Amino acid sequence: MRIRLLAFAGLQDVLGARELPFEIPAGSTVTDVWELLAERNPALRAVPQPPAAVNEQYERENVKLSDGDELAFIPPVSGG
Repeated sequence: MRIRLLAFAGLQDVLGARELPFEIPAGSTVTDVWELLAERNPALRAVPQPPAAVNEQYERENVKLSDGDELAFIPPVSGG
C-alpha cells in the first residue's frame, strides 16, 4: 500500500525531500514506517522516533496505517 510521507527539519535533510510517496506493507504501523526509514537511511538509527501525525491528527506509534494516509513525523521544537 502507498502512503504520503511528510518530512520536516532534519528528517527532510536526510530524506532529501519534504514529501514522498512511500510503499509499505499492509498492516504497517507508524513505528514500522520509522524502522523502514532507518533501514534505508542509517543516520536515523541514532535518532529517537519523533511524534507522528496521521492525516493531520497526532497518533500513537502503534496506530495502523491505511492506503492513502498522510504520515508526518513531527520534529522536536525548541526556542524561546
